[in-house]
Parts: sequence; C-alpha cells; structure tokens
Amino acid sequence: MTRIVLTALEVVNCGPWRGRHRFEFSDRGLSVYCAPNETGKTTLLRLVAAILWGHDPPDRNWYVAEGPYEAALEYKRIPITDNRDALSEKCYGEFRVHRDFYTSRVELQTRKEETWEVVRHSRHRARGRTADAQEWTSHIQNYFAPISAEAFVRLAMLSPPFDPQSDGQGGIIQSLIAGAGENTKEQAQKILLDRHRKLTKESRAAGLSTADARNPGELDKLREERQKLETAIRQAEQHLETGLRIREEIEDLTRSISDTENERQEVKHNLDVLERVRQLRREHRAKKESLDRLTKAMEEWQSLLVQEAELRAAAERFPEFLRKAALEARKRWYEQLQDYRDLLRDVAEKAQRLASSDPQERFTDVCHWPEDAPQKIERLQQAIDHLKDTEERLAQARWEWQRVQPVVDPRRQWPVVLGGAAIVGGVVAGVLCVLGYLLVGVVAGLLAAVAAGWGISRVYRPTCWPTEYTARRQEMEECEKEVRQARETVEELWGAVESWAGTRDLNRLHQGLGRFRTFLDACEEFRQEIHSLEEMQARLLISAVPSDILDLCGIPTEERGDAGRLLGEEQLAQGFGLLDDFAQWEQKHSSLDQQKNTLCRSMGVSTGQELEDNLKKVEEDFHVLLLEVGQFRRKSALAEEAWEWDASRLELEVGQLKEKLTRLDKTLEEFQAQRNDRERELARWEGQNMVNVAQARQQLASIDEQLTQLENRARAIAQASQLIEKAYQLYSSRHRQAIQTGINQLMGEWTGRQDREFCVDEDFVVSFRVSQRDTNGDELLDWKKLSQGTQDQLALAIRWAVLDRLAGEVVLPLLLDDCFHMWDENRRENLRQFLQAHPERQIILVTHDARFLSWGQPVVHYT
Repeated sequence: MTRIVLTALEVVNCGPWRGRHRFEFSDRGLSVYCAPNETGKTTLLRLVAAILWGHDPPDRNWYVAEGPYEAALEYKRIPITDNRDALSEKCYGEFRVHRDFYTSRVELQTRKEETWEVVRHSRHRARGRTADAQEWTSHIQNYFAPISAEAFVRLAMLSPPFDPQSDGQGGIIQSLIAGAGENTKEQAQKILLDRHRKLTKESRAAGLSTADARNPGELDKLREERQKLETAIRQAEQHLETGLRIREEIEDLTRSISDTENERQEVKHNLDVLERVRQLRREHRAKKESLDRLTKAMEEWQSLLVQEAELRAAAERFPEFLRKAALEARKRWYEQLQDYRDLLRDVAEKAQRLASSDPQERFTDVCHWPEDAPQKIERLQQAIDHLKDTEERLAQARWEWQRVQPVVDPRRQWPVVLGGAAIVGGVVAGVLCVLGYLLVGVVAGLLAAVAAGWGISRVYRPTCWPTEYTARRQEMEECEKEVRQARETVEELWGAVESWAGTRDLNRLHQGLGRFRTFLDACEEFRQEIHSLEEMQARLLISAVPSDILDLCGIPTEERGDAGRLLGEEQLAQGFGLLDDFAQWEQKHSSLDQQKNTLCRSMGVSTGQELEDNLKKVEEDFHVLLLEVGQFRRKSALAEEAWEWDASRLELEVGQLKEKLTRLDKTLEEFQAQRNDRERELARWEGQNMVNVAQARQQLASIDEQLTQLENRARAIAQASQLIEKAYQLYSSRHRQAIQTGINQLMGEWTGRQDREFCVDEDFVVSFRVSQRDTNGDELLDWKKLSQGTQDQLALAIRWAVLDRLAGEVVLPLLLDDCFHMWDENRRENLRQFLQAHPERQIILVTHDARFLSWGQPVVHYT
C-alpha cells in the first residue's frame, strides 16, 4: 500500500492570500493550522484539488490586479508495511505540481537530488474534455492517486455544514463509491466477468450467441410485419364486397340530397316572407313612434313659447339698470348688501355692549386714583424696602458692637508683675545667700521670681476697650441716623398715598394697583370700541353708500342728501328682495331656454321651424309605408296572415324556420360530404392493386418461424439480466456491509456508546437503531434525529469508513475545515487517541480554535 503525504503548499495572490506564502505540513499524524475567520483557511484546502485537477480554483486576490496568480503542491508517496505501527522513512517518490491559474499552465515535477525535474507539462482550461486534459488526468491518477477531482473533494475534504448525507438519500456514499479509484473498478469488473461467463454459457445452451443477444428490436419488427401481412390479406378479401356496398350508398345519398334541396327551397321562401313582414312591421312601428314623438315635441314647443311670452311681460317690473346688469355685477351687489346687513347688525350689537360695559361703573373703587398712582406706589415700595434694609444693617452693626469685649491692658499690668517678681526673687536669693548657698540662691531666686510674676499676672488683670469698639460704635450711630431718615421718608409717602388710596395696608394697596391697571386697560379698550363704532356708523351713512345700492334699496334721490341718515334694515330687505326676485326670474328664463335647447337636441334639430318641417316629412313617409304594406299583404296569403300575428308569435315562427333551414343545410352538407367520401372511397378501392393471398400466406409462415427463434433469444436475454442483477447485488452488499461495520466501529470508539447501531440499507441510506429502547428494537430512526455534534461525528465516520474500504492500495490524506467544535471534551479526547493510534493517514486540520494546536504538529507558515 502507498500513503500520500502532502508536504508543502505554495500560494501566490490566490483568494485572501496576497503575495507569496508557503505552508509546510508534518508527514506524520495531525497537522494543525490555526487562524482567525476570513483569513483564507478554507482556501488552502480548496487549493489542493484546484492545483491537481483545476477544480474550482479561487479568484485572484482582490488587491492585486496584475502579477503572478499561481499555486504549487508538494507531496510524497510513502510505502506502508504490514505492521501499521512501523512506518518507513524512505521516500521512494516526491513530486511537485505547479499550476498558473492565469495562463492555465500546469507542470508535474519530481525531485532529483536537490532540484525539481519536469515530468509532464500541459496547458488547458478546466472546461471541456480535450485530449490534453484527459492525458493530464491520467498522469494525476498514476502519480498521485486513482481518483477524480469530485470524488477527492467529497471523500477527502470535510467542510461545514457537516451533513452526513447532504446530497439526498444515500447519494453521498454512492458518489464516493463511484469515484473512489481504479481498484474499485477492477474489483467490480472481476465480479461481473464471472457472471458474464455464466451468461454466455446459458445463452449458448439456448441456441443464442452473445453477439445476437445484443441486437434489440428485431422481435418487435417481425411481429409488426406479421400483423401488417394478416391485415393486407383480410383487406384483399373485402375489396369486392366493399365496392358494391359503396355504390348502393352513393345512389341513396343522391336521392336524399334532391328531396332535402326541395324542402329547403320551400322553407327559404316562407322565411323570406316572414322576414319581410317583420321588417315592414318594424318600419311601421318605428315611423309611428317617430310621428308620435315629433307630435308631442311640437306640442311642448308651443307650450314653451307661451311661457316665454309670460316671462317677457314679467320682466317689465324690474328696473332697467338691473335687467342690463351682468351676472358679476349682480353678485357684487348681493355681496355688498350682505356686508351692509352684517355691518348694521354689528353696529347694533356693539352699541348695546358698550352701553352696558362702562369701566367707571365696574371700577368705582379705583377710578378716582391719579394717573401717576403706579409710580407713587412704586416709590413707596422702594422706600419701605430701603427702610427694611437700613434696619437690618442697624441690627447687624449693633450686634457687632455688642460682640466687642474689653482686653487686658499691658501698660498697667507689666510694671506690677515685674516689681513683684523682683521683690520675691531678691528675698529668696538673699536668704539663701545669707545661709551660704550662693549659686543655689541665684537659681532659686530666678525660679521664685518667675513663679511670682506668673502668679501676679493671673491675679492682677487690668482691662481697657480696643480700637474696634470705637469704630463699631460710630458705624451703629450712622445706621441709626439712616433708619430715622428712611422712616421719615416712608411716613411722608404713606401720607401722600393714603389721601387717595384710603389705606395703609401694603397688600391691599398692591391689589388696588392691579385693579387700577385693569381699569386703565378697560378705559383704553372702551375708547377703541367707541372709535370703531363711529367708523362703522360712518360706513352706514347714506352719503357713503354707492348709488347702485341705493337704487336697489329704493331710496329716492331727494332723500340721499341727508348727511346724518343711516341705511336701515327695511331698505336692505327691499334690496335683497329685488335681487332675489330677479334671480328667480332669470332662473326661470334660463330653465326655459335650457328646456328649448334640450327639446331641440333630443329631436335632432336646432330651431322650432326645423322641428315643424321634420314633422311634416315624417307624416308623408308614414303614409307611403302604409301603401307599401297594403300591396305586400295582397300579394301573399302568408303575409296577410302573419301581419295580424303578435310580435312574440312572429319571432317564434321566424326562429323555427331558421332552425329548420339550418338543420336542412347541415343535413344537405352531410349528405353531400358522405356522397363525396363514398365516391372517393370507391375510386380508391377501384384503383388499388389486389394482394396475392397465396404469396402472402407463405410470407406469414416464414415470419412465424423467425418469431419462434427470436422468442428463444429473448428468454436467454432475460436469464442474462437476472445474472447481472445478482452480480450488482453481490457487489453492493460487500461494500455496504464493510462500510456499515466501519461506521459502527468508529462511532463506538468516538462516542463511547455501544447501545446504538448504524445501518446502511440497499440504497446506501444511513439510519440507526437503539437496542435498549422500550419499543421494538428493530425500529430504524432517521439520522436527522441525532444531535448536531453527533451528526458532525457521523459525517467524519462515513468518510473514514469509505476511505478504508475503497482506497485500495493508496491511503489518501484527510482535510478537515473547522471540525470538532460541536464535540464534547470526552469525544474529542477519544478522537485524539484514535488519530494517534492511526498515524498512517495524514490529517490536516484548519481551525480558529487554538486549543487544537496541542493535538499535533503546527503548520509552518513562511511569507
């Protein structure tokens, strides 16, 4: 067996990788490459198939528009001994595949000492099955592994999502088996060759050679030819009998056509008479209706003319200027009258409102205040605030003055203290000196002097006032003076305010001030209302009203000179009444004109004279139609009778005749078509050549003999098909059983569970059963019921089992992309121990989790 080991991968401007990068992999166990997401980990795994077969190459790096765009893969072929633990370090084949994705140039190289020697170079696109591409694929199968690109991606690469059977029911295992390698094909060919020999033996025993058994369709052709020959014999015997029968049918059809044609002509004549009667009745009814409509319209026209004369007489009572005025002028007058009416009502309402809203009556308590009352009250408030401020400062100054205390007077204290200390110290020192203790006497005298001075200072403490006392007293006197002045000012202001406010309560004074200001605003508003009322009354003066309005209101010219007279409500009502009466008259006149126009349009005329002329013309046409109807009724008895029918009976009779005519036409056409068909059929039978019945029967016997031979061949082919089906079942059963055993062994080692059995059915669909279930233990469960982590493990187990079964003499590496993240720690440890126990297969793992670096050797990255 041969183990394939990927040793290095070089990438230049492929996918996320910018520039030149080299990755070196360990040739034993697990190689781990750890990097963050979106840094090109998956691209490295995809590059293996892209370099070897040109399968799904990555795009050029986004930031490099020009320059090299290539990759290279280095790998070894290492032999494996029978002992799986003993690995040979001897490299009997080291190869390098370099592919330029831009020029589609690819080279296969082998190492010779320290250099690479080109074994094969090619240049072809990934698309198309050219001879050069097929030759390169053959070299890859010889120098790498006998496997296709699709099978390698499905079998040796595992990327998320980790669905165990993502291609459907059993599709993933079948596709892995189909492209696993040449050794699988040889095994299948060996099994089928044994079955083929049995097939040949059985075919010869049945009298059928292998070559004849491969010719399809001959049995069906002979059966079809035999059926045609029998049909031709039967037809030949029926020719004469058929010809005589057709001639009799043609004569019967000719007689039927003649009888049907006569009946059709009679029905057609009656239908024409009834159609003419119906048409004349329609014209009679239409002209009668038109005559009645015109007569009625003429009567309406005469009535409208009478109404028009009455309206002209009624228009004489309106003034001439109103009759001549345009519609816009009348609308303007109406709007002006409406404005004057609204203005008159507003004047009355405002005068009544002003009469009952005199401000002096509402503000009797403050209406006598002077106009400068707010300023005086404000000065009083300022004086009161100033008084409060000075009183606060006086209290503060008085407190500061009272807070000053007498202090010890040193000028009177120190002479007494020093004198007493000197006396006491001299007495003590003198006594001790007299006793002969001179030095002691001096020290004792000093101590006695200090003690005496301290005691005297504690007892004799003469006091005096500090300089701050005088300053605080002067400040207090100044504050008292300011307080007296502020009180005099406040009293003076209170006397002035009390004379017209009548109170010394400051709160009541402020309330009165608010009412006084409201009183001033009310007075100003009252004056404005008075002024507005005067302006409105000025607009209502007769001298200010336009002459058109005065004419409408019926005010004589001699009364318009009164300067103080106002426009009254009765005069406005007279103007409104005149405009409304004229509007009604105009509406009636307009309605009359509209009725006349509508009547003319409905009758299709433009004037009354034209309407009268049309009436005369219709009367003449109606008399002519009556003469024509009389002549037609005298010519046909059916017409005379049908004229008296009602409309429903006439329509019923016409409908029945039409249906009968349609049936006769259809029957006539059918008879003619049948006669034509029979004539053509007679000509065809008479023109055909008669078949030789004796010769046809001889050919039929020969065909029967050939059919017997072919039926024997068909039975041999059925036996061969059964043998091939057995060979297929045997072939599938061996692989299925081996793969099922491998999956169960791997899942048991990784998960540590032995109560679950995975099964692969005849269609290679994976399911499982649980042996320790309360229900039937033979129940198969869908793999989708497994957890996501177990599904990931099952996906890896399927690929490992298929690799072990179908790899043959070549052990392929396994490329894993971010796997094991859904595995728990126990199953990860089981997998790690499993990988360490099977170092003959190289595994390359790319992940973003740095914890997997301890599982194997890290991938070396050079830039």
